[in-house]
Amino acid sequence: MPLHIAIGFFGMFTMTVLMVVIFRRFAFVLGLVDAPDHRKVHDGLVPLCGGLAIFGAFALYDTAIDYNYGIQWYLAVALIMLVGTGFADDRWRLPVAPRLAVQICAAAILVFNIPDLLSSASYLLDTGQIPAIGWLLPALAIVFVVGLINATNMIDGADGLAGGIAASSLFWLALIATHTGRLDLAEFAMVMLAGVLGFLTFNMRHKWRNRASVFMGDAGSTALGATIAYLVIDLASGPNPVPLPILLWTIILPITDMASLMVRRRAAGRSPMTADRWHFHHLLIDRGLSHTATSGLMILFCTVCGFIGWLGVVLGISPITLTAALVVPVVLHTLLVAAMNEESRQFKVPSPIATASGETQSKSLDPAVPQ
Repeated sequence: MPLHIAIGFFGMFTMTVLMVVIFRRFAFVLGLVDAPDHRKVHDGLVPLCGGLAIFGAFALYDTAIDYNYGIQWYLAVALIMLVGTGFADDRWRLPVAPRLAVQICAAAILVFNIPDLLSSASYLLDTGQIPAIGWLLPALAIVFVVGLINATNMIDGADGLAGGIAASSLFWLALIATHTGRLDLAEFAMVMLAGVLGFLTFNMRHKWRNRASVFMGDAGSTALGATIAYLVIDLASGPNPVPLPILLWTIILPITDMASLMVRRRAAGRSPMTADRWHFHHLLIDRGLSHTATSGLMILFCTVCGFIGWLGVVLGISPITLTAALVVPVVLHTLLVAAMNEESRQFKVPSPIATASGETQSKSLDPAVPQ
């Protein structure tokens, strides 16, 4: 790691830790706390300032430390929109419509300003054969960004989980960016990784912490989802573009879990946006796994998948092969969810379907459900 990146990494980590300590003092005054309920089983009121700390520290890093690195204006605008809306949602619980509208606008700002997106479309879609498809590319990219924003938000349901999965994605995307000569994106990903690790110091359970003292909040999970989506799209469409299917390996679990949730909710005759305990991590926790084991298992899964994507870039594995291989983690996730639901029926374990059947809470695009 170059010296200036190493200094920036540890500087960002330190600033995030300090930001968490500072913001945590004001969270209760501002009412920026998460209270336990029928879905959230954590103890007491927990500050929802982790995301504000990460992106507050990044803003300070970007303005106060000059190593010939600067965030693009369109990414800054998109992140400010998402962090601001997430903050308001964490504090006042906004309706779905305005939050979704902000997400779409932020995604559009990113997509229409990423250089070379359309000219490198062959790595995303075969637009050479059907020119009209090229005009659909921005719309598909916007859907992708909004989808990953909400997939990251939805998977934020156990101590250390969303942060750990985001850290895995950022790490592998940084390595891929380095290998393909995109050092600007590699540095950005490493700086964001440092911020996430600083947050995880307070959020992940370990020997010296038996429960999270800070949650990420919607401000953090939505902005992190957009950040990772931006990195994926830019790597897939910039200089030395990486085929999208290879990059999907770094984010396959959040996407699969969100798709699985929506399909199962619709099959049960419920809105796909209804909040519940049907997430993969909830299924594991409800069957006796500790929060540490649940988060560790899922982060390990993401790490292995990310390694496969990185290996595909380094070894030049055919995108067709890696695209077909994506079926493996998707099928594995599906089989595990089906097996746990079958176990609930056979042994009368309180199932997520049963416990959520009377769900009336409408906040969502399925909000973060920290434990």
